[in-house]
This record gives sequence, structure tokens and C-alpha cells, in this order.
Amino acid sequence: MIPALYIFTAQTKANPEAVYYVHVQDVARLHVAGLIHPATSGERIFAFAAPYSINEFFDIFSKVVPGYRAREKLAGLDFPLAEIGPRRNAEALLKDLGRPGFVGLEETITDSVQTRINASS
Repeated sequence: MIPALYIFTAQTKANPEAVYYVHVQDVARLHVAGLIHPATSGERIFAFAAPYSINEFFDIFSKVVPGYRAREKLAGLDFPLAEIGPRRNAEALLKDLGRPGFVGLEETITDSVQTRINASS
């Protein structure tokens, strides 16, 4: 997991405008919406839950991973870095499917970490 974090951090420093997240379950739901929802005919669906900062990621990661020590905040990277306009349409589709919207960043990171821990056990 540590090499992946290193690569993630290096890529973020090199290209900070490309930092978005989406929970895998939201991606699956949007695939279903693309198949059954009449409003998606011939339309591209953008599955970007929200922008987030690398500092926000490490704050959450340090809460979720036992024994992980939070690193120093990276200067200039403590704010959301980008916004994808068409994501609102995807969020509306999720709401039409009975969801409150996209899964939040903390739950997404927590689920990802827990899946990795379970797979390693």
C-alpha cells in the first residue's frame, strides 16, 4: 500500500488538477442508470463525485489506517482543485435511483482501505 501512496503523491504533485474521486458502487449504479434511465439515451455520464485535496485524503487516511502517521500538510494543496460540471447530471441520476447522491470521500477511502485489508488477510 505504501508504494501506491508514494505514486499517488508524486502524481498529484506533478498534476494537481487531476484529483477527483468516485466510489466504485456509484460507478456501478451509474452504469445501471445508463442502461435503464430514459434521460441517458445517447448521453455520456460523468462519474466524478467531487474534487478533493491531497491533504484532505491524508487526513482521512490517517484516521482509517491503524498505525499510519499523518504527514506534514503539503503547502498549496489544501483546497479542492477542480470541478467537473456534468457531474451534477450523474448525481441527479443517482438520486433518481433512490440514493442521496454520491458516496462521500471519507466513506470511499474507508471502504477502499477495508477492502485492501480484507484482501490481504
